[in-house]
Amino acid sequence: MNILLYHLGTAFDCFIASSVHKGILDKYPEINIYWLISNNIINVFQYSKNVKKVFCPDNPPDVDVDICLNLYPVDLNAITDKADIKGGLGQDLCLNKFNDILCGSKKTQMNIFEVYYKICGLNWNKQKSDIQYYPRNKSRINRVGIAIKDSKLNSYISSNLDIKDMKLWKVPNKINIFKQLDEINRCNYIITDDFMILNLSTYLKKYVYYLSKDSNNTKPEMFRNGEIFNISNLNILS
Repeated sequence: MNILLYHLGTAFDCFIASSVHKGILDKYPEINIYWLISNNIINVFQYSKNVKKVFCPDNPPDVDVDICLNLYPVDLNAITDKADIKGGLGQDLCLNKFNDILCGSKKTQMNIFEVYYKICGLNWNKQKSDIQYYPRNKSRINRVGIAIKDSKLNSYISSNLDIKDMKLWKVPNKINIFKQLDEINRCNYIITDDFMILNLSTYLKKYVYYLSKDSNNTKPEMFRNGEIFNISNLNILS
């Protein structure tokens, strides 16, 4: 049995969406998982043993597909009409219910993992992303990585977070998701106001201090390993 997961978002979007692997495999243990993703992020699943093969718009699927799930709010037929998909094609209409959450302004009390599981008709049970990448850099005890977009938050960090006896280190910003994971892994603790850094850090089981501006449509998921500081009403941000 083959399933094709379709997502033309960013590498980070696909990183999050890969959490559905475990839910799918629990329901269909013998299933083969294929992905169709954007041309420029074709290597995002190169380490995942749960992915049989990755396709892109320039290289459409050439396998028999039993189930096809669209995880990104664009027209699935724009790609699948060009592909020779011999098996049944079932675009999950459930996606339409979540368009405004994924790409609009609608907020929900669900986290982003729950949203993808709902689209797939599955129940989320704390499954994390499944890219199976192990960083090259080693962690250092008591090193706190600072990954802050808003420089105005520096004073808030020094006044409100108990990190006086720890070594602070600025986490470099990397475009490549694997290199970003390498940099995050140098630390045991992460302080960030960035939703992507939060999720990359929890994937690596880092303790995260998340400075939330309540600007994301989904609820942040800490996996019981961090703290959330609501800074949406701070005067320093105005």
